[in-house]
Amino acid sequence: MYFKPLSPEQLYNSLVEISGNYPHSGDDWNRHLENRESWVLQFVESLDNDENGESNHFQGTITQALMMMNGELINRTISPDSSRFTASLIGHTGSDLKKFETVCLTILSREPKPGEIVLFRKMIHQLKGLNNPVEKRRLLAGQLEDVMWAYLNSSEFIINH
Repeated sequence: MYFKPLSPEQLYNSLVEISGNYPHSGDDWNRHLENRESWVLQFVESLDNDENGESNHFQGTITQALMMMNGELINRTISPDSSRFTASLIGHTGSDLKKFETVCLTILSREPKPGEIVLFRKMIHQLKGLNNPVEKRRLLAGQLEDVMWAYLNSSEFIINH
C-alpha cells in the first residue's frame, strides 16, 4: 500500500479521539458532526470538471500544515484545560516517564524509541529540583503539551502507513 496523508475527516476524528472528548450521542454528536464538517471544508477545494459539475479534492496543503501547527483543534487536543486525556495524564500518580510513554502509545501507537526516552528523561530532570507541586505540575503540563504537539505534527501521525 502506498503512503498517503490522512483524510481531513480521519484527521479530525483522530484528534477528537486523542483528546478524550469524543461524543457518543444526542446534541453532542450533532455538534461534533457540525464542527467536523466546518473543519474539513477548510481543506477541500471544489474544482469545476469537464462535465460542468464539481469534484472535491483534498491534498495536504499549507493550510493543513498551519492548522496542525496552531489551529484551535490542536490546542484543544493538547491543552489540559480542554483535553480529558492530557488532564488525566497530569493528574495521574504514575511516573513522569510513564506519562510520556503513554503519549507516544496514544498518538503513534508504538513504544518510544531509545532516543525519545533519552529526551523524555532530560525533560523530567528539569522537574527534579522543584519543591512547589503547583509549579511542577504546570511545567509537566507544558512538557507533555510540547511532546503531544510534536507527535501530532509528525509525518508518522499524519501519514497513513
